[in-house]
Amino acid sequence: MTYKKKPRRIKRKKPFFKRKFFYFFIFILFLSGVAFYFLFFFPYFQIKNIEISGNQKINVDNLKATVKNSIEKKFGILTTKNIFLINNKKLSNKILNNEFLISNIIIKKKLPETLFIEIKEREPVGTFCQEEKCFYFDNTGIFFEEGKDIIKPLVKDENYYSDLGLGKNILKTEEVSKILEINNKIKNNFQIEIKNFIISSDKEKLIVETEEGWKILFDLNQDISEKIYNLELVLKEKIPTEQRKNLDYIDLRFKRVYYRFLSD
Repeated sequence: MTYKKKPRRIKRKKPFFKRKFFYFFIFILFLSGVAFYFLFFFPYFQIKNIEISGNQKINVDNLKATVKNSIEKKFGILTTKNIFLINNKKLSNKILNNEFLISNIIIKKKLPETLFIEIKEREPVGTFCQEEKCFYFDNTGIFFEEGKDIIKPLVKDENYYSDLGLGKNILKTEEVSKILEINNKIKNNFQIEIKNFIISSDKEKLIVETEEGWKILFDLNQDISEKIYNLELVLKEKIPTEQRKNLDYIDLRFKRVYYRFLSD
């Protein structure tokens, strides 16, 4: 007795585009496209206003131009200024690298279309000059503005800098701090006006030239308060006011204070 095998029915596979999964995928893709457009290209969230506060010297138009160029993003042939795409830290760094007059910046987003920028401008604490070039510096030593008039203390350097310009940081924060301390204490404690400060080529010696014509030598690596105290003792006990006109220098760099008169 023989048995015949029943022929197997072969199911035809549905084309991919006729499967439910395909339409679900298309639906999800459509929703993603709509969401992408809504978030990044919808006019409601495009930055239209840039508000700036805290400015006194800074050119607002130039600052706004820098911001506008930085916030524009490109996606192929499309461009957007969407408020959600703004990276506050990156934008702050770009502004600070372009505007040396600004020391600090705070950026806030005001939905849906406003960017609020609060800036703090650098304040000059002195002037650095090399030949005919002069720059104002702040308490960190940054050169942020060309010095048209001298704001004291006036600082010079025995080294020559060929690349001297805005944004340079030739003076260290510690050096600026000590120069300001010396300037204030000599002026207030002894009523002696300072002509200028000269930093030696090795960055260790600070030469203070007084308006009276004599000099004071400091070591920038030493404690300034102690040296000012030693200067006070010498001026009171060893060098009367009437003898200063013949004074050449007072050297405060060592444990013992040395001084020299022009006739010596």
